Amino acid sequence: HMAGNFALREVLDNPDLDFLMGIPLHNFRDLTNGYDLYVSATESILQAGKFFVNENDLFYWLHHAHWYTEYIPEDPRKGAIRMHRRVLGNDMVHGTQRGWFSLLANWHHDAELQEEFARQIQWHRDSFDFDRSGVEEVAFLVDDTSFGWYTPDSPLPRQANVDMLYAFGRTGAPVGVWLLSDIDQLPERIRVVVVAHAPAATADDIRKLEAGIDAGGRTFILTGPVGLVDGERGDWDWEAPARVTGLPIIVQDRPGDAGITLAQGTQRLYPDETRHPRAVVSEDVALGQYSDGAGAVSWRPLADGGQLYWSGMPILDNSVALDWLEEAGVHRYAPVNFTVHASRDLISITAPNAQTATLRFPESVRVRDWFTDWEAEGETFACPFEDGQTRFFEVQREP
Repeated sequence: HMAGNFALREVLDNPDLDFLMGIPLHNFRDLTNGYDLYVSATESILQAGKFFVNENDLFYWLHHAHWYTEYIPEDPRKGAIRMHRRVLGNDMVHGTQRGWFSLLANWHHDAELQEEFARQIQWHRDSFDFDRSGVEEVAFLVDDTSFGWYTPDSPLPRQANVDMLYAFGRTGAPVGVWLLSDIDQLPERIRVVVVAHAPAATADDIRKLEAGIDAGGRTFILTGPVGLVDGERGDWDWEAPARVTGLPIIVQDRPGDAGITLAQGTQRLYPDETRHPRAVVSEDVALGQYSDGAGAVSWRPLADGGQLYWSGMPILDNSVALDWLEEAGVHRYAPVNFTVHASRDLISITAPNAQTATLRFPESVRVRDWFTDWEAEGETFACPFEDGQTRFFEVQREP
């Protein structure tokens, strides 16, 4: 899934394979606190000219098994429909295909739910007429080969590739997911490049990363001992993290505390965990420390106004992610903790709770919510949301 599958690059480069399919993670199937991430490097798949098929097997009040969930207990059908619309919004923005799936015969056995599915099929069909070109300015990069070098019980694949994406994806800004091997193919609009965790990337991909850092002009956010192992040859290079980042990083070949506190005190993570090996940075350039006082977070400027942030552990606090995205000038459509998926003509915005939120667009627009026909216009406007509600906007601009 998000941690890599050892050979996705080979799959994308294979002309005989036309589509890939993925099933959403169970741990983010929460109406108000979830993040509707595809378990794939979706942007790399689409960029390779292939379809991605999103399998929707959401569970709810009709599925009385151990996954049984009522998204809105006082109105389970309404909660299920709201959850399905959240998934649909992401599908329509990306132009991905979709399918419903059930393990039990009664899973979708409800007349009103079937009527909603018919509406969603028509909305999905209508979305084909719109420009789904991406507008996100944050590229979250997943390394395809490092997964094979983790120990079986390591929490790092989940923390770096799933939980860290959750943090950046709930900043009110849209985030695209690519393979690290596509770092030299990123669109010019990308302002922030997040390399979630690449301790065992291939030598070619590390060279691409180094070239991007040398070119500057963007914010790079890297975590862990990037480049420590050659993912193809298996050779270890203890100096690689310092060379790749340009920071005085030392990789310690012994267990060390993993708890991190940033200098401003906004993040306290992994207090009871250890890591082996552990990457530390010289304390005189540290922005944050491990619990034993070793340097854990650092920064340096890059060419052409760019900058590089490095953390020994994945960044799981979206207030920290928010600070770094805003500093890089990334456009945020909605407040923190909102989920946004955006394309040129279509945008999906999901609220974490009931509130009236200020939505901001890069230019003056007129929007209509396909799900409710709610309309507004301007560059900035207030929009009411219910708990976990997704609004799906068709965006019109001045001719």
